[in-house]
Amino acid sequence: MSGHSKFANIKHKKEKNDAAKGKIFTMIGREIAVAVKEGGPDPANNFKYIYCNEAFSVLAKVKVNDIIGKNDYEIFLGKTDIDRFREDDYYVLQHNLLEYQEECKMPDGSIKLIKTLKKTIPSGTGSVLIMGMSWDVTDAYKTQKELEEARCKAQVADKLKNSFLANMNHEIRTPLNAIVGFSKLIADASEKSDRDEYARIIEFNSGLLLSMFDEVLDLSALESGTLTLQCQAVKLSDLCRHLFEKYVLMTNSGVKLVLDNVDESLIVMNDWSRISQVLASLLNNAVKFTSAGSIHFGFTTHHNIIKFYVKDTGIGIPTHLVATIFKSFEKVDPFIQGSGLGLTLCRLLVQKMGGQIWVRSKENEGSIFYFTLPVTE
Repeated sequence: MSGHSKFANIKHKKEKNDAAKGKIFTMIGREIAVAVKEGGPDPANNFKYIYCNEAFSVLAKVKVNDIIGKNDYEIFLGKTDIDRFREDDYYVLQHNLLEYQEECKMPDGSIKLIKTLKKTIPSGTGSVLIMGMSWDVTDAYKTQKELEEARCKAQVADKLKNSFLANMNHEIRTPLNAIVGFSKLIADASEKSDRDEYARIIEFNSGLLLSMFDEVLDLSALESGTLTLQCQAVKLSDLCRHLFEKYVLMTNSGVKLVLDNVDESLIVMNDWSRISQVLASLLNNAVKFTSAGSIHFGFTTHHNIIKFYVKDTGIGIPTHLVATIFKSFEKVDPFIQGSGLGLTLCRLLVQKMGGQIWVRSKENEGSIFYFTLPVTE
């Protein structure tokens, strides 16, 4: 390569670098508000502005020509803000540096988080100048906040995971130990009544295990979006009657289970098993936590909305748990067997079917669980 070509190449690179720097400086001038004011020692100058750029003019909402040669009291209207500006200036003169951030309303009406740095600089004439720089940190603050929220969510998720593992470890071991233990006993039992009792216990605990695994699998499918509804014509009165016949045998002796009068003709297109699963879960909780009184359930319709309900006279839900009862692993009584996933599944299933679920409860008085579904024909 000739000397002329090398010189041309170097010149081209320099021009390219200078152009890139020019763009950076232009961006800085546009994005960072800069202003310089007299800081003393002459009180007559009274903190008058001697320089500001266009970005500062935009932030101050005052033209550059109306800023230069004037102080804050001559430019701005809000006395409270001006007094604060003046206090800041005195602070900078004493300590050389001040840094803060605040929300500012921009000319377009938006609210931005602005960071400001004020510093004393020598003027070369014996006086002191105060230079202020302000820039928009809204996006950076938003990103930081989002990262903090994500970190908090990750910590909560980690705690929930640990809680889930600890809870499931206990909930799985309890029925599993019963199955293993009574399986050994049934082999050695000579009396038929003993064998029947042991078989009943094994069957019951096997059902508990299967139910827990089903809940975990359903929850996983719902959260991953892979669960699909098997819609068919569902006669809701038949569905409720089927549940009544099952749970009337499971209620405590001092409790009356009542299926209220419902619309015998209402047929909807929906998933029989999933509607039944939600109602069964609510009825199961009502049976579990109601030792006296009654349990009523059924549904009503209004403006193409079906509202199901399960009302009991059980122990109720403590006030501090009502708002979180539909979250994973929340349990009214930690000593009663269960995975703590039932109401979470109810919420996700109801939402999947296009409805809502909520509860009204008073401790020691009972609860009413409601959920809605759209009438689909």
